[in-house]
Formats: sequence, structure tokens, C-alpha cells
Amino acid sequence: MYLMVGTRPDLAFAVGKLRRFVSGYGKEHWADVKRVLRYVKGDVHKGPVYNKSASGILKGFSDADWAGDFETRRSTTGFMIILGAAAVGRASKLQKTMALSTIEAEYMAVCEASKEAVWLDTLIKRVTMLVTQSDNFGWAG
Repeated sequence: MYLMVGTRPDLAFAVGKLRRFVSGYGKEHWADVKRVLRYVKGDVHKGPVYNKSASGILKGFSDADWAGDFETRRSTTGFMIILGAAAVGRASKLQKTMALSTIEAEYMAVCEASKEAVWLDTLIKRVTMLVTQSDNFGWAG
């Protein structure tokens, strides 16, 4: 599951949705699993493409569906953080509480995306600082 999320974000939502029914699945869930497997079979060589010459600017995108889970009426948050041309952070998960409106669901999604973006920005700055310091000491890298 972890490897799929990191290398095939196009499958993450569908697999996350199906994972909820592992202990009690029905015929409709099995049909959905077969649909995902047919998609994978037809797209075996698909995956992320990383480009060294892209800019180092973080961009974020988020979205939410209001009350999309029919059992709990909770919304699903989805976001992706892109560094240059590479997706470096993404998530798709049920929100912790029930949103009372679409605006509230979107606000919760933006909040989650912002937390991830701040964390990634801090990580990039610290790694850049460490690389710069190691260059000053003449360490091989």
C-alpha cells in the first residue's frame, strides 16, 4: 500500500475507498476491485516523472467532497503538493469530523494541505541548509 501511494497516486483514491470494505465486502466491491486491476493491467508502465530542470517552487492543490461517505456523512479531503514538476506530497482521506457545509469541508481540506506544505517547506529548508554546510566542510556527497 505504501509503495502504491508513493508511485501510483492515480490509484490511491480507489484503493483507499476499497480498503474500507476489506472485512465485509460484497459483489459490488469485488466488481470495483476487478475494475482497478483492469486499469493497472492496461497502464503497467505509468508512473511519476521527475525532471531535474524544473523550478523549486512548492504548489498545492486541495479539494473535498461534501458528505461523500454515505455511511458516516463525512467528507473526503484530497490534496497534492508539487515541487517543480514532481508530486512530493499527497493525501486522500476521510475528514475527522462531519462538515456542515461545502465551505467547511473545503476549509478542512485547505487546512490539511497547508499543514503538509509548511512541513515540506521546513524540510526542504533544513535539507538545503545541511547540504550547504556539508559543502563548506568539504565533505564528499
